[in-house]
Amino acid sequence: EYDRTTNSLMGLVVPFDDATGLPKKNQLKANSAANIEACISKYQKAEYVQAIIAQVNHPGAPSFVLGLYATDNRFTKENVTSRTKHYYRELEARGIKLLMTGSDGDARFLSSQKSLVRFGTITEYCSLQLAGNVNSKHLPNQDSDHILKKIKNPFYDPCYVMRIGHHNASRSHLVM
Repeated sequence: EYDRTTNSLMGLVVPFDDATGLPKKNQLKANSAANIEACISKYQKAEYVQAIIAQVNHPGAPSFVLGLYATDNRFTKENVTSRTKHYYRELEARGIKLLMTGSDGDARFLSSQKSLVRFGTITEYCSLQLAGNVNSKHLPNQDSDHILKKIKNPFYDPCYVMRIGHHNASRSHLVM
């Protein structure tokens, strides 16, 4: 699709910028018929759209789109981490404090969020999210349903033991 306001093509997948984790800029300029043909030949048609939505921490304030781009769903944890850091820096430079980030249950997002708060295991990470992290500049917050499911699922294994502080929790604690 052609966007006349930016004189660019839309809907094609371009490589990510390592510094920002976002698609590289100005890759799809439609300056000539030859340029358009080259872009269509070089880049594949996107199958998905990645949307980054912001919610203001004020009652009644509407959410808004921070970013929207075409993707083939072939991005890495590193792309997600770079993008989160980029948004954090940009918001901070404008006097906006990022309190929390979240996403769907995609492992790349969860792994990125986990690395941003410097935790080793999913058990530690889930425990932290439920308790809150006062040492982090912002608190990644995966969807609560996904967090609880990740905590609950290991308990289907009768041998699984979760360490909580100085205590152990196992399936036997849940069976009455």
